[in-house]
Amino acid sequence: MGVEFELLGDVRAAADGAVIELGPARQTCVLIVLLLDSPRAVSVDQLAYRVWGDRVPRSAEGALRAYVSRLRRSLGSSAEIVHTASGYVLQTDGCSVDVQKFRDRTAEALASEDDELAAELLSSARELWRGEPFAGVSSPWLDEVRDQLEAERQSALLELCDIELRLGRHASIIAALTTEMARRPLDERLAGQYLLALYRCGRQAEALSHYDRLRLRLADELGVDPNPALQDLHRKILAADDDVPVAAAGSRRPVPKQLPAAPRLFTGRTRELSAITTLADESTGMICVVTGAGGIGKTTLVLQWAHENLGRFPDGQLFVNLRGFDPADDPMPTASVVRSLLDGLGVVQADLPDGLDEQIGLYRSLVADKRLLVVLDNVRCGDEITSLLPGGRSCGVLITSRLQLGSLVAAHGAGLVAMDVLDDQDASELLTAYLGREQTTSEPDAMAGLIAACAGSPLALALAAARALGNAALPLARLTDELSEPSDRLDALELGGVTTSLRTVFYSSLRALDADTVKAFGLLGLRRELDIGLAPAASLIALPVAEARVVLRRLEQAHLLIQHRPGRYRMPDLVRLYAVERSRQLPEDERVAALRRVADHCGHSDRSTLLPERAHVALPAPAIELLSSPSLRRALSSAEVVRPQAG
Repeated sequence: MGVEFELLGDVRAAADGAVIELGPARQTCVLIVLLLDSPRAVSVDQLAYRVWGDRVPRSAEGALRAYVSRLRRSLGSSAEIVHTASGYVLQTDGCSVDVQKFRDRTAEALASEDDELAAELLSSARELWRGEPFAGVSSPWLDEVRDQLEAERQSALLELCDIELRLGRHASIIAALTTEMARRPLDERLAGQYLLALYRCGRQAEALSHYDRLRLRLADELGVDPNPALQDLHRKILAADDDVPVAAAGSRRPVPKQLPAAPRLFTGRTRELSAITTLADESTGMICVVTGAGGIGKTTLVLQWAHENLGRFPDGQLFVNLRGFDPADDPMPTASVVRSLLDGLGVVQADLPDGLDEQIGLYRSLVADKRLLVVLDNVRCGDEITSLLPGGRSCGVLITSRLQLGSLVAAHGAGLVAMDVLDDQDASELLTAYLGREQTTSEPDAMAGLIAACAGSPLALALAAARALGNAALPLARLTDELSEPSDRLDALELGGVTTSLRTVFYSSLRALDADTVKAFGLLGLRRELDIGLAPAASLIALPVAEARVVLRRLEQAHLLIQHRPGRYRMPDLVRLYAVERSRQLPEDERVAALRRVADHCGHSDRSTLLPERAHVALPAPAIELLSSPSLRRALSSAEVVRPQAG
């Protein structure tokens, strides 16, 4: 039997009825961190930060090893702590953790349309609380998590009270509401529930007296009156109106749950998931930009993290695809994005202000104090979504884009999580998830060939897997042979459709760029090799070096080019195949002129390098007619690979 972990109060652990000794506070803190992140790995640096905060001692790594070693001895085989390349993982299969139970029951209750079932789930979730979470254990990070859990508890209680009021069980919640009002005397939603429960139990005078005390306190401490809904409830109670609502005044709108389904097949990305978690842990009001090439898996990563962390956002999740890189449509206008967000928050047409600024103001007011996750997917321009960033500090915002959106980083302190291609191990695991272990292990050479041909692109791997599944009778080696020829590879990975075409993905990235940068991309495709220097690239695209650097930077920002070391550029493998195709669409005279410029550059660069004492002697211009020879064009296109230091 697994271990039963209890964190909602003093920290306890037991197995088969026997109490497990957890050791001193810092060692217990290590256990709490690993439990809250299980089954994800926690890196040593992240673990140290969560235990010591900003004052991590030099001895932290050794101390953590000692804490983990002692916890392993205490927990035994019932809950193993495993050290991986990504960090420590606490394996809790077969164990129970009260925090997870609380979150699971609360989420199930909020999803239920059956009030009786929802009340039962919320009541059982509430009973898990024995006191302040992690009592006796403290760190800056734990204090933030404690506050977060307290907010989740309060939210669950408010939901339970609303349901009990709808079911007519007013007396059953008065004691809980009395206790909660003492903790949060200015909470108007809670006050509305308390007034209604008292009135429904025949205690009109007490309800009116409590309202008067609340009104005076709000005026004294905040300088405001009770909200209109609470004032209306007071008037009806004062008049003993039969039309007193069943639910409490100020009850919130339905909890939005707009996230698409969690990815069914997800492998790797431990570093990226951990990076988002760190941003969520270390800051309130998280803004995180997930950036990477088209087809790299940005949306998949964000959805995986969001579904793993639903408990952080008890007030719901909003999701909007802004269509920033749609191959056919323009990006979604800001007005449409705001309307979509307001729809998700339950704002009906009759309550919608006329002007865009007023609608944005309403949206920001509705989310200001919520623990809400906002996912803005497929964003092209950071400036266009600035107005959509919540003004409060309790929301989290996840943004995906093929561009780096530096304006959000510079102006709003957004965190940046950059995604790269999968390594061979993760690529193998993804193919295995699609095809099954039996097929992938029976043809290891073919698997290696598929992985190499797909160059770590999750989309390419998925397309290759789809091809293999569509021709299950054929061996993988046949598909590998088809993908082995670079000139045929994009055709072999073409399934048609907007989301299942590498060409369409690359085209939609180019479509977001200016005409000069798009032309430069095609010209760079004249070179079949992997590497080019800044100076020869400038010659190729016919721009001064300073201007060429700007253009190449735009391609870098769109993840269509990589500056792998200062002044040296290369294209990702599959992008390069597309660039070669685009180069063939250029007019013949433009291709010839570009190749001549490269030849001029290579000739002068080689001469300056090999014969510096004669660098002042002018070279004759190369004969244009010689460049019409296909064989010479191929030779010139590879000239810099023969002399890699020329540029």
